[in-house]
Amino acid sequence: MLKRWQRRQQRKKWLLERQTFARERQQVDDRLHDPIEDDPNFEHAILEAERLANEELAGVERGRGFCHKYWRTKQRILCDRFHVEWFPPSEMNPESFFD
Repeated sequence: MLKRWQRRQQRKKWLLERQTFARERQQVDDRLHDPIEDDPNFEHAILEAERLANEELAGVERGRGFCHKYWRTKQRILCDRFHVEWFPPSEMNPESFFD
């Protein structure tokens, strides 16, 4: 099991790799999204995580800041249930502000 700081370092490395890959293949004017979202091998896991996140957050008001709750929930579900490391738009686009 990786120690916390090793895991953080590994996530930083993966994030940089995914950002680079996304910049090469996605529209320049658009915000980047995690390239695994375009991979058919992850389609089921992502759709199921989105369904479960919506279900889990059903009673939560969808106002300011909701996107961050949703992304954290989706990220946790993908990691815990499907062993998939997914980066939300806020991490893929650190220069952007999301509300």
